[in-house]
Amino acid sequence: KSLLVLSLLIGLFACSNSNNHHMYGDVLNWMARNVAGLQNTSVCYKTCQIKPYLFDENCSASAYKILPTGKLEVEWVKRANKFNANIIIPKNVDASLIIYGKRYVLTEGKNEIELELN
Repeated sequence: KSLLVLSLLIGLFACSNSNNHHMYGDVLNWMARNVAGLQNTSVCYKTCQIKPYLFDENCSASAYKILPTGKLEVEWVKRANKFNANIIIPKNVDASLIIYGKRYVLTEGKNEIELELN
C-alpha cells in the first residue's frame, strides 16, 4: 500500500514537462482527502474533520489547504499502536480529529496529538 503511494508520487515528479496535467491535481486532492484525511464538511472549510486513513502498521501522511483565514495543516505518523499528529487550525474553523470512530475536538492554533491505538 505504501509502495503505491510512493509510486504515484514518483510518477508525479518524474516528468517535469507534464506536471500541470489535471489528473495530477485530482490524485493529490484525493490523497489529501482520503489518506491524510483533510475533509471539508461545510462551505469554505468553516467546519472540517481530519479523518486519517491508517493504511498500514507503520504509515504517515501530511497535507495542507490555504484558506482565507490561514493555513489548515495536518501531519500524522502511525508506528505500531502509537499515533502522533501535528494539526494547525486557522481562525474561524471548527475542526475535529476522528480516529477509529472516536472524535477529538481541535482548537485554533497548533494541536499536538499523541494516542495509543488498540
